[in-house]
Amino acid sequence: MYFEQINAANGLSNNKVNCILQDKRGFIWIGTNDGLNRYDGANFTIFRSRPFDNTTISGNIITDLLEDEDGRIWIATADGGISKYNYRLPPQEQFTQYKHQPSNIASLPVNVVNCLLLDKYGNIWMGTSGAGVLELNTKTNQFILPLESKSSTCLDLCMDASGNIWAARQGGGYCIINKETKQYEIDKRYTDMYAQLPHMAATSLLPDGPNIWLGSWDKAVYSISTSTKAETKYKSNGFNEDEITCFAKDSKGNIWMGGKAKGLQYFDKASQQFHSYQHDASKEGSLASNHINCVYTTRDGILWIGTDKGISKSNPQKNKFVQQFLSVAAQQQLTIYDFYKMKNELWIGTSNGIYIQTNDGKISHLPLVYNQVPLQVTKFYYHQQSNTFYIGTNYSLFKMNIVTKQLSLLPNTDKDVVMKRLIESRIIAIEQDTMNGRPVLMVLPYGHFMAWYDFDLKKWVSRKDSISKIVERFGFKDHLIRKLYKDGQNKLWLATNKNGLAFWEQPLVSRLKHFDNNPYNATSISNNNVFDFAADDKDNFWVSTYGGGLHYFNKASNKFSHVQSSSNLSEGIAVDAKSNVWTIANGNLYKYNPSTQTTSSFNLPDIEKSGGIHGSMFKNKNGLMYVAGNNYFIAFHPDSLKENNKEPELFFTDFKIFNISYSHLLQEKEINFSYKENYFSIEFAAPEFNAIESVTYSCMLEGVDKDWVQLGSKNNYNYNNLPAGSFVFKVKASNKSGNWGNKTSILYITVAPPFWRTWWFILLTIVFLVMLVWLMYRYRINEMVKRQAIRNKIAQDLHDNVGSTLSSIAVYSQVAQIQHSKGNDDKLADVLGKIASTSNETITEMNDIVWAINPANDDVEKIIQRMESFAKPLMAAKEIQLQTTCTDAAKKAHLSMEKRKNFYLIFKEAINNVVKYAACSQCKILVDIKGNKMILMVEDNGIGFNIQNSNNLQEAFSISGTGNGLKNMQQRAKEMKGSLQIISSEGAGTTIHLQFPIP
Repeated sequence: MYFEQINAANGLSNNKVNCILQDKRGFIWIGTNDGLNRYDGANFTIFRSRPFDNTTISGNIITDLLEDEDGRIWIATADGGISKYNYRLPPQEQFTQYKHQPSNIASLPVNVVNCLLLDKYGNIWMGTSGAGVLELNTKTNQFILPLESKSSTCLDLCMDASGNIWAARQGGGYCIINKETKQYEIDKRYTDMYAQLPHMAATSLLPDGPNIWLGSWDKAVYSISTSTKAETKYKSNGFNEDEITCFAKDSKGNIWMGGKAKGLQYFDKASQQFHSYQHDASKEGSLASNHINCVYTTRDGILWIGTDKGISKSNPQKNKFVQQFLSVAAQQQLTIYDFYKMKNELWIGTSNGIYIQTNDGKISHLPLVYNQVPLQVTKFYYHQQSNTFYIGTNYSLFKMNIVTKQLSLLPNTDKDVVMKRLIESRIIAIEQDTMNGRPVLMVLPYGHFMAWYDFDLKKWVSRKDSISKIVERFGFKDHLIRKLYKDGQNKLWLATNKNGLAFWEQPLVSRLKHFDNNPYNATSISNNNVFDFAADDKDNFWVSTYGGGLHYFNKASNKFSHVQSSSNLSEGIAVDAKSNVWTIANGNLYKYNPSTQTTSSFNLPDIEKSGGIHGSMFKNKNGLMYVAGNNYFIAFHPDSLKENNKEPELFFTDFKIFNISYSHLLQEKEINFSYKENYFSIEFAAPEFNAIESVTYSCMLEGVDKDWVQLGSKNNYNYNNLPAGSFVFKVKASNKSGNWGNKTSILYITVAPPFWRTWWFILLTIVFLVMLVWLMYRYRINEMVKRQAIRNKIAQDLHDNVGSTLSSIAVYSQVAQIQHSKGNDDKLADVLGKIASTSNETITEMNDIVWAINPANDDVEKIIQRMESFAKPLMAAKEIQLQTTCTDAAKKAHLSMEKRKNFYLIFKEAINNVVKYAACSQCKILVDIKGNKMILMVEDNGIGFNIQNSNNLQEAFSISGTGNGLKNMQQRAKEMKGSLQIISSEGAGTTIHLQFPIP
């Protein structure tokens, strides 16, 4: 078995691994002495306890793990009781702690919990140190102590086929608890802790059909019948006496056992034999430690072993590859060049002669020496027609007697400058052919172009032959030729180091044709350094290049096509019976499937870290393939390698906004957040542990990314400054190069826009703008109406007041002319007086109109000034004392033109009435503002009148005796949307009270 190591150097939180669990989603949970780890095959997520923080795991020394039916993980610790983890909840609520609280008798009695068990009712059973066996009712969160016994430490729990619970106790052997009745069964012999009894301290349990496996301190393992309690003790049959600390059962029903001091043991039920696997410091692929804490088998058949030095992981698929080491001196680096399969033996050509492996696996060494020169055997070739076995070496080409192992050179070899003794070279290819009708044996002495042996002439022809001049004659461009191959049409093909693939249609007649790189031709080979090539079932070639990867060459069209997913540094190549192409590259083995256009990588065992495999690949007649590294080789049959064709299942693991986790949002159908939170990252994982190569990811955010973003092994992606809108995030995973499968995980995301970009705000804005335009339009119309009204009013005033006055002046002028013509001087003087009086009134009216429409007079303070300038002369003429009061608030007010005019004219009418009819000695004027209303009060101490008598009222407020004064005042108050009130009585004076709203 070959074990891969996973430890702190790979990201594990601590090397002491106590428990392992695979959850329903496929993640591996690893409990260590320093935290809990979630592993997806490439990345670790670590959960640790923080003091006084109940949102974390309760303790850091993780002792056991289990998953309930709802996918919640229960975690036992040796320093903090137990915890329950639910990834569906918000991060601050994912962990629920159950710890011992001295002040709470209903809490967990002790914090040291060794093991967990889930019963069929969903309740959690615990084996503790200090409180024995406990049951947690998950519905009521109550702890129950079903077992009253002196033994306070339980190391393991299991449930048999009948539903009874078995407890392995530290002292007192095992006990059985009936889940229904809570009755327990104990062997009373074990009440004496010092009795010499087997498994006094039981350490581990495993249900196995009608039996229970039990490990104990007495370094034996037991199988106990659940019905009869009969025990079978194993201390032989290959069992290494050890304290078994853990068990696991594989898919075939065989038992794996982890020991405290002697590593891993395997019990084969069919043979009833034990097999042992231990740590070997000299072997890279052995167990990490012989102290095993847990053994676990995952659903894909992988065996996980938790030790004090990390995890040792054994993949059954990788065990199809077994390193076969050749016995060599420690300081020697043995290079393997070629293989040849005899009937019952495998011959291996190496840098130190030949190694021969028999069918029973035994290997013997056959060193070869010629002329006191140790030979490197670099090529085997069997010439069937002559029944001759040839070996190519670093010296020359030899015939070999298979029985006697004697070597001999071909006749006249000593006469050829090149072949009589190779210098810094070796024979790397041998091929039978004919030239000019004569049989020849063609060989490649690396670095010397090509040479062939003419059997009829019994001589070698090589590059030094001055007569043949083969280099110039046949167009050899490259002296470094790696391979000779005769295709199905008996035509010869060559792999060259510098000039691509070469073709020799008729040796000794035609010149070589090279298919090399042409930078202006996309169908040419991408790199001229051809390492190897192999024919497929159509007799076309798969070509590996050292620097350009894998190519396919169609001989009919002479065109190359490049395999993009291939490794650039491709070396040896072979094609299996199913047309899959196998190549060596970067120390690993690769398989390319032409039908699916996918590439798979096989990480082969490399126990001694020698740098992996390299060189050529070899395939025998039965399809068995051989690859080699320094000092070892690996044989495998492609049909025995079952690829993992299952597409990886991908899960979203976290959603962060500004690096703060909101993982619970992943449970929603759609993730919604504000435009202010548009810097987020999405994390995902595809748990995969049986893949031939690492899982890679590709993602795309529709509406942002134009195409899929290739992430490689990176399992997260960030986005920032996204515009508002709805997006679909897609991610897919691949465990095979070039094959993304059909599974895509989708996340719906909505970024809420700022309120000013929402539809309702835009609609309100449009409505507001329409209303604003309409109001502006209406305002403009109203202003135009107001102006027109003002014009009309001014025209009306001019017509009514000034026009009528001017008309009367015109009449008086005509009367004056008549009186003048008659010589009536007295009457003329009276008429001229009326003209003068009327003219003054007209001027006053005009002044009032001009003053009213001047916007500079909007302030009330200026209005008061005009009011006083009008009233004071009149009052002085009548010897009436005038008192004017205007509050500061009133002075700061502003009146519109129309209100200013009406306000002043009402005041003017009131003063005229006081002067003409009041017969008073005192007049008070008050201008004030209360609330939003302006108040004008004109009060006199005159004779007054009876307000109830309408004739008196009309007489008191008349204009030139017309009786229209009161009517005009009331009309003007109404125009200002105000009110006019007259308060008077006989002998008590009169008060005029005007109020109207401002502004």
